[in-house]
Amino acid sequence: MASDLFDFKEELHQDIALDAAIAELYPDESFFDLVSSILGDAGIVDGMEYAPYRDSTRKIKIDGFSWNELEKVFSGVIIHLGDEPLNIETISRKEIEGFGKRVFKYLSEATSRLFRDSLDVSSVGKNTADFLSSIQSEVLKYRVILITDSVVSDRVKNIQIEAVNEMPTSIEVWDLERLMKLVQSAHETEEFTVDFSTSAQNVQVIEASRLPNGSVTYMGIMPATVLAKIYGDYGQRLLESNVRTFLDFRAGPNKAMKQGLVLEPEKFFSYNNGLTITASSASIENINGVSVIRDLDNMQIVNGGQTTATIYFTPNELGGLDTEQGKLLYRDVDLSKVSVQMKLTVMNVDDFEFANNYKADISRFANFQTAVNAGDLSSNSPFHKDIERLSRRTSMPIGELGFPTKWFYERARGQYSTKKRGLSAVGLKKFTQEFPKAQVFTKDMLNKYEVTWQMQPHIVKKGTTPARNFLMSQIKANYSKDPSYRVETDYFQDLISKMILFKEVDKAVLKSDWYKAESGLKAEAVTYSIALVRKTLIAKGLDINLAHIYQKQTTSDQLKNTIVEVAGVIRRNIMNSQFRAGSGNVSEFCRNENGWKRIQMIDIDIDSLMYPDVVNSDEQKEIEAEMEQVGEASAHMSDYEKVMAVPADEWQKLASHNLRSYRLESPQVNLPSKCAQMHRGGRALTEKQLGFVLKIYDEAKSAGFEYGRT
Repeated sequence: MASDLFDFKEELHQDIALDAAIAELYPDESFFDLVSSILGDAGIVDGMEYAPYRDSTRKIKIDGFSWNELEKVFSGVIIHLGDEPLNIETISRKEIEGFGKRVFKYLSEATSRLFRDSLDVSSVGKNTADFLSSIQSEVLKYRVILITDSVVSDRVKNIQIEAVNEMPTSIEVWDLERLMKLVQSAHETEEFTVDFSTSAQNVQVIEASRLPNGSVTYMGIMPATVLAKIYGDYGQRLLESNVRTFLDFRAGPNKAMKQGLVLEPEKFFSYNNGLTITASSASIENINGVSVIRDLDNMQIVNGGQTTATIYFTPNELGGLDTEQGKLLYRDVDLSKVSVQMKLTVMNVDDFEFANNYKADISRFANFQTAVNAGDLSSNSPFHKDIERLSRRTSMPIGELGFPTKWFYERARGQYSTKKRGLSAVGLKKFTQEFPKAQVFTKDMLNKYEVTWQMQPHIVKKGTTPARNFLMSQIKANYSKDPSYRVETDYFQDLISKMILFKEVDKAVLKSDWYKAESGLKAEAVTYSIALVRKTLIAKGLDINLAHIYQKQTTSDQLKNTIVEVAGVIRRNIMNSQFRAGSGNVSEFCRNENGWKRIQMIDIDIDSLMYPDVVNSDEQKEIEAEMEQVGEASAHMSDYEKVMAVPADEWQKLASHNLRSYRLESPQVNLPSKCAQMHRGGRALTEKQLGFVLKIYDEAKSAGFEYGRT
């Protein structure tokens, strides 16, 4: 473990340094972005936004926040990045408590008008405070998240923190070891164990069926008090990613369930369809002849998310129902009278492929109370398998790197790390050259880029789940209409172009003078600027030339700079309270369709954009067709493949040839010699060395070197 931890920290700091250098970021912001992506992809913390505020005099600090509308949890995030990238440092309880207190002070003060009025009107700290104040009545729980590259001491157990605004508050630490386990896990989210042993009521089950491979299905009864408690503890981590959408109490089924809890709690069991749950393992104990669950590993509710959320939220709702006996308040619901039927399948996880497919099938065939087909939205859906297939076989045109690469799609978490394990040094170099880490993308990233391209930035800002549902509803329609429908190369190439565009605009915004002067709201600026530029182009009969981006594997400076200028205009406007008339804070404004309509009224200058950055619709179709033909006909060799295509003897001859003009330790001698060793299983050259040795080879050929002559 110690060796793995050192390797992980070294790789993490390399990524931080690389991002910081490319985007001219401070290391803290680079670290925040990297971890935000890790936690977001795992569905643990949705939509973390970098919004730093510091007051050293009062010992207040916060680096960002996350508002989870589904769980009604507001998280304040703080970063601790050590000074020793090559050493494993330990963080103590006292230090953790100190970081927690700094965030606690901000969360407590943010809802005070006196505090907010003391902040600069254009500061990110004020925007966050205004937003928190606007949702204060909705918050059911506060959370302080500490992200650190240190390791928590074994002596540190549960850390208590004061309540914020009289609401429960917890502190959650993501240290180096916990981050490493999450990144290297093959599970969709962090592995965890739900402990039922301390519950006031037992969860009873009986075995219903058993498969030859050891997977077992139980039927049981879940007390509502137990369900509400574990949802309060684990939130969305309990919900299979496909069923995280809670339609709120305005939806018909939820209204009915809510009324049933209030009016007839004893009959809820009979009326409700119940829960379908999976787990990777279970501890089940016989107590007085009754089988009782003691704990479940990686518990997932694949059907019944609506029921779970309704049971949890109803006692926290304001108001009530008017009846002949008077008003019955939601907060007075007696959950001890409520229970839910449950089907629990404990799967044999030793057979990973079986477990993955079996869980998807359980989700697909479960009797949903709302019209959501989770199987169609899962990692095993045809769409995600198509994207994975195309990502493994589609080589990119040779771009700025000087050699062709591929984009790696993680259909399931941890695929990229899993592929790298067990490879030899030569194999690992070849794999990472073919699939650079910067070109790994996930389902959530795909959703964000696509929904931005479809000019729905307000949906992007609503978070991962709304963006996924928006896109997947379209994808599902295509596959439903035609069972033989498959996503092919043209779609994938366009997708890559959209990712390149988004990523490069994101980095360019970070480098811009206006962002350096006042950081924050980058996510809003990027998604809204791309959407607005495209919307404006389409109104003129034009569009961004995706085929050109794909061919060059980059965006032009003209296109990038134009979008970044628009991003600055948008950021300046959304920070202006007069522009947001009717919405008191930026985050809420940017999540709202009316906010998007208001932003579309901004007059932007895109007259400098011309071919080949933009094309009309007919030209776009012609170019895409031409590019598809070029893509089908081209078969590019990587630098590694070019080096290995030259015989070992020829490399050794070249080294001897160059020794006449260069010293033994010079690259002209040393690198060709290493190429010969590579053929015999020696250590692989780096990407930069491969490119340089090919240049040496070409120069020698041009100067008269001939293989076979001494």
